[in-house]
Amino acid sequence: MFMGGTMQIRNTALPSAVCVISLLAMDAHAQTTETTNSSTGLEEVMVTARRKSERIEEVPVAITAVTGDMIENRNLRTLADIQALTPSLTLTTTNSKGAQSSIGLRGQRQSGSGIQVDPSVGTYFNDVYLARASIDTSLYDLESVQVVKGPQGTLFGRNTTGGAVLVNSRRPTPDFGGYVRAQAEDPEGHTLEGAINVPVGAEGGLRLSGIRQYAKGYTDVLGASYKLDDRDRFGLRTSLALNADKANTLFVVDYFKYQENGVASFPYIRNSALPAAGASTAPVYAAFDQQRALQAPLDRTVGTTAKPYSRGKIWGISNTSTFDVTDNITLKNIAAYRHGRSSDLNDFDGTTAPVLWTEVYTKQDQVSEEFQVQGKSFGEALDWIAGLYYFTEEGYDHGGSALFASPTATLARSQNWFSAVNESRSAFAHAAYKLPMSLTAHIFGGVRVTEDKRQMSFESHALSATGNRTCNVVGAPATLFGYAVGPCALKKEKTFNSTTWDVGADVEWVDGLLNYVTVSRGFRTGGFNGRATNLTSQQPYEPENVTNYEVGLKYSGSLGSMRTIANLAVYHSEYDDIQANLIVAAPNGAPVSTIINAAKGKIDGLELELTVYPIDKLGIGLFYSYLDASYSEFEQLGQDISNNKFAGVPKHQGGASVDWSIVDLGNSGLLNLNVAYRYSGEFQNEPINFPGNVNPAFSVVDASLQLRQAFGTGMTLEIYGKNLADEDYQTGGFSVASSLGFASSTRGTPRIVGVGVRMPFGSER
Repeated sequence: MFMGGTMQIRNTALPSAVCVISLLAMDAHAQTTETTNSSTGLEEVMVTARRKSERIEEVPVAITAVTGDMIENRNLRTLADIQALTPSLTLTTTNSKGAQSSIGLRGQRQSGSGIQVDPSVGTYFNDVYLARASIDTSLYDLESVQVVKGPQGTLFGRNTTGGAVLVNSRRPTPDFGGYVRAQAEDPEGHTLEGAINVPVGAEGGLRLSGIRQYAKGYTDVLGASYKLDDRDRFGLRTSLALNADKANTLFVVDYFKYQENGVASFPYIRNSALPAAGASTAPVYAAFDQQRALQAPLDRTVGTTAKPYSRGKIWGISNTSTFDVTDNITLKNIAAYRHGRSSDLNDFDGTTAPVLWTEVYTKQDQVSEEFQVQGKSFGEALDWIAGLYYFTEEGYDHGGSALFASPTATLARSQNWFSAVNESRSAFAHAAYKLPMSLTAHIFGGVRVTEDKRQMSFESHALSATGNRTCNVVGAPATLFGYAVGPCALKKEKTFNSTTWDVGADVEWVDGLLNYVTVSRGFRTGGFNGRATNLTSQQPYEPENVTNYEVGLKYSGSLGSMRTIANLAVYHSEYDDIQANLIVAAPNGAPVSTIINAAKGKIDGLELELTVYPIDKLGIGLFYSYLDASYSEFEQLGQDISNNKFAGVPKHQGGASVDWSIVDLGNSGLLNLNVAYRYSGEFQNEPINFPGNVNPAFSVVDASLQLRQAFGTGMTLEIYGKNLADEDYQTGGFSVASSLGFASSTRGTPRIVGVGVRMPFGSER
C-alpha cells in the first residue's frame, strides 16, 4: 500500500504484509508513560518523544509529561486543563465549538478549522495522528499526556512545527480490576466514569472504559430557558492487548459523542469606522451597539438570533503491533481508521441584533498506516529507527452564513460548500550514536522526505431573499467530474514536497545533569482556501517552514537536601511563509475566511520547569515561559503590516502548584491537598491587530482536598474547586473588527465547587 499508488478511503483493506505483522505481532513498545522509583527516590517518568520508551530526563527534547495519576488527582478534564502544567501551551475553542480545541505551542497555532487547513501542533492518540477529530473528552483512563515542544518533522512528520501532543490510553493488563468514579458539582453538573479490566489468556487483557460528562451551562441567554457554555458528552473505549514471547498487539476502538448548545460569544469590540456613513447596514450595527450596552451590566448573559447548537460523533479503530526479529531489531506497525461528523450553528456577535450567524456541517474520514524498523547496532552504541508513512483523508464542509439576517428570516445569505481529498506519503530515518568517551554523550540526527497531495472542490452560492441562486465561484466550469453542475463548482489540486531534518548532540556532565543542543526543521503543509470565491483566493497557499535552534538543560537529583527536577530550554525559531487565517467580506457581503502566506517571522523563547520536595510528601512545582514572536516581513495589498503582533500568543505564561500529603490518619486514610495557580499574559485576538482587541491577562486558581485510602479501603473521597477566585476571564474569541466591524470574546468557566468519590476494585488502586 505504502508509496505504491493511491489508496481510496472507501477501501480500507490493508496489504497482506501489514496484516501478517498485525496478527503475529503484539505491541511491547506501545507509546506509554510509566513511573518507577530511581535511586534518588525521585519518581521516574518514561516518555516516547523519540518513538521509543526513555526516561524523560535522558531525552534531549523539551517535554512536559502528565501522568494518568496527575490527571485524576488534579481533576484535569480536557486538553485545555493541561495548560496549568505546561509552559508555552495555549488552547482556545475552535469557532465556538466547545468539544474542539485549537492548540498553540511556542507561538504557532491553528486559527481556523475544517479539512482545508492543518494544525501546526500535531495531536496523536495511541500513536495515531488525528487530523481533525477532537479528543477533549478522551482524558479519562489514561496512561499519560505528553507535550513535545519544537519542530518534530523527522519522527512525527508534517504539521508539527510547534510540537506534538501525545495522548495514550491505559493499556490492558492480565489482571482483573477497574474503578468507578463519580463527581457532582455546583453550578449543576456531574461526571461518571469507570473501567473494567479482565484477563485474556495468561498475558493478555481486555479493558472497557467510559465517561459521561454533563454541565447545564454557565451563560444565560436573553429570553431563553437554555444556557450556553454547557457540556453534554459521552465516550467509550475498548482496548484488547495480546502478548506473546516476541510479539505483541494492541487494538483500540474509541467512540465520542457530544450534543451541546455550544460556546457563548460575548460582544467585545466595535469598529466605529464600519459601516460607512449612510450604509444600509447602519441600523443593524446601531441595534448591535444598543444590545451590547444593555447586556454589559448583566452577569454572563448574551443574546442570540436563533438557538445555537454543537453536535458531533467521532469513532476510530487502531492496531499497534510489534515483532522482535532479534534481540536488537524490532518491527512495528500502526494502522488506523477514523470517522467524524459534526454540525454547528453559531451566533458570533452575541446579541439579538442579526449581525452574523453561521451553520456548518462537516464530515471527515481518515486512514493511516505507519511501518517502523527499530534497532541497535555496533554493540548497542547506535540506536536507530526507520519507517514509511501513508495518510489519506477525505471529507466536506457545507456552510451557510449571513450578515444582517437571522437564520429564520427570508433574507439573502451565502452558502459555501467545499470538499477535499488530502494524501501524504513519507519516509524517515533517525539515529543516535553514543560517543566513545568517559562522559555519556551522543550525537544524533535524522531526515524525513514527504509528498503531500491536496485536492479541493469549491462550490459557493449566494441566495436571494426569494431563493434565487447566484454562483460565486469565478472560473468554474459547467461540468465537474463529468456531471452538469452549472458554473458553481471548481476543482483544483497541487502537490507539495518537503524535506525536514534534525541534528544535535547531548552530554551528561554529571549524574542526572543533561545538556543538549539541537537544530531542527519542520513544515506545515500547504493547501487551498475552501471558501474561496474568486481567482485570487482560489490560488493555493504554500507550506510554512520553521527552523529551530535550541539549547537545553535537564537535571534530576538533589539541590542541597531537596529532591529536585529542573528543565530549561532556550530557543530561536526562523519562521518562513507563515500561514495567516484572515476573515474578509466577500463581494456579496458575507464573511469569507481566507489563508495567506505572511512572509517571514521569528520567535525567541525560554521555558523553565522546576519541581522540588523540601520535605517528605510535599512537592512544589513552578513553570514559566517567555515568548517573543514578531514578523520580519508581512504585506497585505502592498502595505507593510509587519508591526502586527502574532494573534493568540501571550508573551508571558506561568504557574505554580503544591501537592502535599498533609496528614496520615492511619486506618482512616491519607489527607492530600493540591493547589494549582496559572497565569497567562495578554495577547492580540486578530492577525491584523485592531486597537483594543486584546485578550487581557488573567490568573486562575484550582484546588482539591482528597482523602485517599479512605477508611482502610482503596476509596478516594474528594472536594474540589476550579477558578476559586471566580475570575471573569477571556480565553479568546471571534475577531473580525478590521474587516466586518466587531469582535466577540469567549470566557472561561466561573467558580465550580464539587465533590467526588473514586472506588477501585480488583488489582487496581
